[in-house]
Amino acid sequence: MPPPKIASNQAEARKTKTECVILPRRNNKPPLLTVPSKPRKQVGFSDLPGEVRNQIYGYYFQKRSRVELHTVPKRTTRKNPLPRKSNQTFIFVSPTADSRKVVYSPKKPSAQSTVHITRPLFKSCHKIRSQYHDTKWSSSIGALFLVSRQLYEETIHFHYVNTTFVFDTSKRLRSFLTHVSTERLSAIRNIEVKHISYGEPQHPRDCVYKNKHDEKWEVLCADTARLMPSLRSLVVSWHVVECPMRFEVTEEWLKPLWAFNVLNKSTTPSELRHLKRSHDIVQDTKILQSAVRESPFKMRVRFSTFADAAHRYQLKKYQIDPRLTAAYDALKGRFEQAIGYVVAGWTMKDAIWVYKEVYRQRHIMWVANLNLNEPLAIFIED
Repeated sequence: MPPPKIASNQAEARKTKTECVILPRRNNKPPLLTVPSKPRKQVGFSDLPGEVRNQIYGYYFQKRSRVELHTVPKRTTRKNPLPRKSNQTFIFVSPTADSRKVVYSPKKPSAQSTVHITRPLFKSCHKIRSQYHDTKWSSSIGALFLVSRQLYEETIHFHYVNTTFVFDTSKRLRSFLTHVSTERLSAIRNIEVKHISYGEPQHPRDCVYKNKHDEKWEVLCADTARLMPSLRSLVVSWHVVECPMRFEVTEEWLKPLWAFNVLNKSTTPSELRHLKRSHDIVQDTKILQSAVRESPFKMRVRFSTFADAAHRYQLKKYQIDPRLTAAYDALKGRFEQAIGYVVAGWTMKDAIWVYKEVYRQRHIMWVANLNLNEPLAIFIED
C-alpha cells in the first residue's frame, strides 16, 4: 500500500531543508546596484529651440540702427588733397550713436558701438590700406554676424528689417540694388536717399543729358518700389533745380515719386474717401495726417532749391521783410506734406487743398514776390 502524498511531501521538504545553506546577513538593507552615470551634456545657445532664439534676437535688434553709404569726392589736384575726415564711405552706426557726431581720427580708435569701412570708389583697397579705421569688431554692432555662419544666417534678416539705410546719392542706391540679393532687399523697411536734379542746361543741345538723368531717376524709383515690397518709410532729400520752380503736384519732376503708390495697394481707394473740405486748415490737416498714418507706406520729401539760399542772402544783405522768407518756408513745408499725401493714396486735388488754403488765407500778399504758382491756380476753386 503506497504512503499518502502528504507524508511524502513532508519528507521531501525535510530533505531539501537539510541540503540548503543559510548564510548570515551582514546588513539589514539589500545591496544597492551601482550603475556608472553618464556625464551631463551642456546645453549651448544653438541647442535652444528656434522660437527662443528668435525672441533673443528680437531683444538684440529691438533698437534701430543706421547704415550710411557715402561717396568720397574725386580728388582733382595733388596740391589740395582730400582731408581724411571725408573718407567715410560705408558706416555702420549703432542705435545709441549719432551718425552726425562721427569724426574720423586715424590716431584715435573708433567707438565700440561704431564700425567704419572706408573705401573710396576711385581707389583700390591696397592703395588706402593705411586709411582704415581702428575698429573694435568684437564689441561693434556687427559682432554677432562674425560669430559663426549659423548666427549670420539666423540674424541677418533682423539686421535688414531694423536698419535704416542712408544713401548720399542716387548712384549709391542703384549700386546697392544691383549687389544685394533680392531676398535681403525684400526685408528692408526704412531707407533715406539724397538726390540732386540735373537742372536746366544752358544750350538746347545739352537737353539730352538732362533727359537721360531724369530717366535714370525715374527707373531707380520704380526699381526700388518693385524690389522692396516691405518698405514702410522713405525719406527723400532732394535738391531741385528746375526753371520755373512751381509748387504743383502735377509737375513733371515729381513724376518718379508716384511709382511708390504701388506700396499702398492695401489702402482704401481715394475715390471712396474724398476729403470733406471744411475750409479749416487745422481740421483738414488733421484729417489728412490721420489718413497718412493708416497707410502702410509713408514717404517724406525734404527738398531744397536755389531760392532757399537766395532768400537768406537777400534777407541779410538787403534787409527785406522777414515775413517773405517765413511765407516761403511755410509754403514749402505744406507742399512737402502734399507730396506725401499723394503717395499715401489721396487724389492730387485733395492733397494740394491744404496748401492752397494756407496760401489764400495767410500768404496771399506775397503771391507776386514768390511766384510759386500760377495766380489762377490759387484763386480758382477746384
